[in-house]
Amino acid sequence: MRVFIYVFNLFLLAFAQVAVAPLFPVGAAIPDLVLIGIMALALYEGPHPAMVAIPILALIMGFASDRSAAMLLFAYLPVLPLAFFLETSGLPLNRYAQASLTAVVGGMLARLFLSLGPLTSGAAFSIGGLTKDLLLPGAFLDWALLSVAFIPLRFLGREASRLTLSRSSY
Repeated sequence: MRVFIYVFNLFLLAFAQVAVAPLFPVGAAIPDLVLIGIMALALYEGPHPAMVAIPILALIMGFASDRSAAMLLFAYLPVLPLAFFLETSGLPLNRYAQASLTAVVGGMLARLFLSLGPLTSGAAFSIGGLTKDLLLPGAFLDWALLSVAFIPLRFLGREASRLTLSRSSY
């Protein structure tokens, strides 16, 4: 039953990204609800459900939007390895700082990767415009949305889980 709830929530998240998120742009950036959903799933359920959710979300988003599912998959793939690296690097960061840094850098990488599609189709390239209009507002949106998702759950006593994979045997 729990799997059906997850899949239903993934559908809702993908359709909200396509239908609702474009209504709230900041500059050229729109809120990346899928990224925040992946981060929340990884933080509160662990890396295994997030690893399963990324390809499912990429497929759903590919069908619901005009983007390629493969491009979306490659855009969101660096999020979990980045979170794992920040957790195991030994940097003195708490879970909120790790999650914020992961969401900001992962969101910037995803937006940069997804902006390569229009650039290869002949759109004008401007590193200043890309940074000022898309990457920086997107980083702020990702941080703000993650804070909206993280802080209330933390005050309710819900602890974030570790982002490292547990060793197990068969």
